[in-house]
Amino acid sequence: MRTLSIIKCGILLILLALLPAVHADAQKRELKACLYPYIPDADMYYKKIESLFEKQYPDIDLQIEIEDGRSGTIEYYHGGLYATQADVLEIDCIFLDSLIRKNSVMAYPDQNFLKARTDTMNYDGIAYHDGTLYVLPHWICGNFLFYHKEDAAIRNATYLNELEKALGIDSKALTTDLSGGLTGGEMYADGLYDDKGNKADVGIALQQEKPDVTTVNNMRRLLHLTDTVYSLSSDSSTARIEGFVKGKFRVHVGYAESSNEILKAINKLTGVRLKPTDIAIRDWPLSDKGSHPLGWVDALGIKAGLSGQKLTDAQDFINFLLSDTGYLNALIPDANQVPRYLLPAYKRYYQNQAVLEKAPLYRYFLPLAEDMKPLKLPKMNNEKLRKTGGEVMEEIRKPEK
Repeated sequence: MRTLSIIKCGILLILLALLPAVHADAQKRELKACLYPYIPDADMYYKKIESLFEKQYPDIDLQIEIEDGRSGTIEYYHGGLYATQADVLEIDCIFLDSLIRKNSVMAYPDQNFLKARTDTMNYDGIAYHDGTLYVLPHWICGNFLFYHKEDAAIRNATYLNELEKALGIDSKALTTDLSGGLTGGEMYADGLYDDKGNKADVGIALQQEKPDVTTVNNMRRLLHLTDTVYSLSSDSSTARIEGFVKGKFRVHVGYAESSNEILKAINKLTGVRLKPTDIAIRDWPLSDKGSHPLGWVDALGIKAGLSGQKLTDAQDFINFLLSDTGYLNALIPDANQVPRYLLPAYKRYYQNQAVLEKAPLYRYFLPLAEDMKPLKLPKMNNEKLRKTGGEVMEEIRKPEK
């Protein structure tokens, strides 16, 4: 009986010791954030962000939604961004106008935030609607051409016909993803801009019932440079990257984050042709008129209707993500990891020495990022772009008109 009493006392003391922690958790203010899920090693990064933010703001219980089931599964491009109940939203700005019309996102409380920064690039305009600031740019995205730095023919190919000459028509030397409606829609918009040279004409073309014949034919020419076994398959992402690293493909076209996949493949495979220091990156021409690269923007906004302490907490989290702590923990890899090569919407992080020591390819990305132009059209949204992309992908499989 004496032993049992001692055990009971011990259990009671443990429970009493835990009570302050349980009480403290119960008193924390909950903050939910729906952040962009399609980044390299997203789960690892967002766990780290949760930990760092809660250390700085111990009264807040931050819950980040990403598409892995850990904090709630969302289908970002299939209605998830409209359905989420998160307080902070990371918005692919192709959704922005429709979210504003649905009263899902509020005007940003600090209307002078971007004006106060001195390192913004060409993306500020996309954050406004009718002169009002709604979101703060976080990441930018676009397609780039990856090649071996000693390949002068690729480096000097300014126009699509010069790229064809350098690679050889039907050479199957270029690898890219032409399998999906959304990726196809983005490439089609990029090709329109390369051909027409101004966003107004791109906007008009994207609203037409049928795809632009010239741009479709240019994309068909691009298709002829690829091995369709890989370029038209949504399951061939790894094979495309590994083929480029092994030398099967001479160039790869993809997002900046392709750098992360390329470096992982170099580390994983044996007998590869490519070394990290061999990689060069440039814009890519989808027209015989040259390249006018488009940029896509992911920006941070606040759910409509927030007020009081919840609104303050949401702003604190956005400020945290856009701070040096938020950015540098995304850009500088942890031990035994490779850089994510996400593209910040602010210039100084491309020039940060700590970043460049671990992620030297940002030297290539800065002038390319500065040259990209964001596309914002009132009647364009994800569903429209995906539908257009699907139609274009069907067209490029047909003989040239």
